[in-house]
Amino acid sequence: MIPFTQIRLSALMLVCALFTACSPTREESQSLSGLTKVVLQTDWFAQPEHGGFYQALAKGYYEEAGLDVEIVPGGPNAMTKQKVSQGKAHFSFERSDQVIVAASNGIPLMMQGAIMQQDPQAILFHKESGIEDFQDLDGRTIMAIPGSTFVTILEKNYGITIDVIPMDFGTSRFLADKNFIQQCFITNEPYFVDKQGANPGTLLLSDSGFQPYRVWYTTRRFARTDPEVVQAFSAATIRGWKEYINGDRTEADALIMASNPKQTPELIAYSVEVMKKYNLVEGNPDAGERMGHIDPERIRKQITQLSEIGMLEESVGIDEVLGSQFLDTDDSKDEATVRPNDSLKFSHFKNDIKRSKTIRYEELLILPTRQMQVSLPGSEEPQAALIVYLTDVITAFQEDPELDFWLANCGDRYQSNYTRQQIDSAKPYLIVKVAGQPLVTWLSTIGRPELGPFIVNIENDEGLLDPIHKYPWGTYEIVALKQEEALKDWADSARNKAQEAGLRIYLNACSNCHISGNGIMGGSMSTRPITLISIFSKQAEPYFRNILKDPKGTNPLAEKMPAFDHYSETDISHLLSFLRSLR
Repeated sequence: MIPFTQIRLSALMLVCALFTACSPTREESQSLSGLTKVVLQTDWFAQPEHGGFYQALAKGYYEEAGLDVEIVPGGPNAMTKQKVSQGKAHFSFERSDQVIVAASNGIPLMMQGAIMQQDPQAILFHKESGIEDFQDLDGRTIMAIPGSTFVTILEKNYGITIDVIPMDFGTSRFLADKNFIQQCFITNEPYFVDKQGANPGTLLLSDSGFQPYRVWYTTRRFARTDPEVVQAFSAATIRGWKEYINGDRTEADALIMASNPKQTPELIAYSVEVMKKYNLVEGNPDAGERMGHIDPERIRKQITQLSEIGMLEESVGIDEVLGSQFLDTDDSKDEATVRPNDSLKFSHFKNDIKRSKTIRYEELLILPTRQMQVSLPGSEEPQAALIVYLTDVITAFQEDPELDFWLANCGDRYQSNYTRQQIDSAKPYLIVKVAGQPLVTWLSTIGRPELGPFIVNIENDEGLLDPIHKYPWGTYEIVALKQEEALKDWADSARNKAQEAGLRIYLNACSNCHISGNGIMGGSMSTRPITLISIFSKQAEPYFRNILKDPKGTNPLAEKMPAFDHYSETDISHLLSFLRSLR
């Protein structure tokens, strides 16, 4: 059997964008200066709405707190939640409702402070359109980010219907049409359209009965394993924001303009003035609001609102998304007691309906176990491990015996899959203990918590062309479904032996990173879905073949993808045959 470390390192090279389960540890984050390295990934290009962070950086407040902070600007495809969850960044920021929704989808993010007591998201319209309040949006079309929770909440609160077209992050269509409406930041877009001769009006979303914060967040694990770093970062950030809003912000503005030349002194002054006018950062002291603070009651209300409109995949406890510093003593129980971090989600997917249950760690230990020597990253020698075969988990917890196909979902958006034959022959198993400790405990002691809560290994890789893809780490969920339902998008695309062989190759390799159209089958580590790969196979065969043999030389963005030298010409022909048969 291939050593586990070699196996998983090879698997990680297959992707263009990783999404692992936690942030870097302290040991991995020491800078040359002896300060603790911290990466802040922003949601957009540098702007005054990030001012407090730049103020803390420019004034040396982070350095005084023992931190070497790097601010990485974002943009339309910043993928902030993914980068924090995978460990490419320690912190980012987002609306509080988005953090809650992410947690309900199994992404373990936790709010650590509020940049703004009221979110600057607003509806931008022309005053000539006759819009005066939210009720006037009934039947209108708004350009917004698809899936935005505020749209559904507005519809529910006001009994209205809103059509949404995807956000293009510009204002050209707004300027060309007096009836055009779009999502905006009240601190930004109104300035630009006014400069272009428009007469803009705005409706601040926080006035609609939906009041999300704009928060900075990290992962639950980083908050737990490095609380002093989180606390130091938060304290320095609040200090930076207080000074940016009320003091001399010259140095911070210089950093912002150096990073983003589109920012001008006039635009920055406008944005800061709007933040002050609406008390976005400091809030209303009479309502108990203050810079950096998060009221748990507001978060509870948001969880309820999101649940009522069906936005939460799973129920969310406030202790799962809000730092313990904001919770009462009764709320701030140890996370392992409230929701074990070594529990396993077992989901059933049938007829497009997904139902999930949580299997507690103690329930797994009741199943038949076996001692085994396993090779693990972070350890030079094989370790004594306690394992539970996946077939025993299925037997104990799967409600529908007709389900015959299983997916192992990982925190980095990687997905392995197993047929019934592979369950019986490869014998996949969960590692539940190492050196007598729960796996998550052992991984934390070696500084690799992102490899948990579970690792799946296989006992036998005989007959597998790509066995590395049956070794997922960071596994948090097993999904059971029918193979015909998992492959329904491809059912008509394997009409001969060559196409069937290509399907098997795709299923056991490409699908681990490339999601299919049904959204349940395939990982999403790569930005390229199967439909795009199919187009490459039909329209650009030389490119397709070259990227298999020389990924980096063919496309620099594929630098983490290995060369598939073990694929014969027959294997490639089979894969092409299957992909070209897709409709």
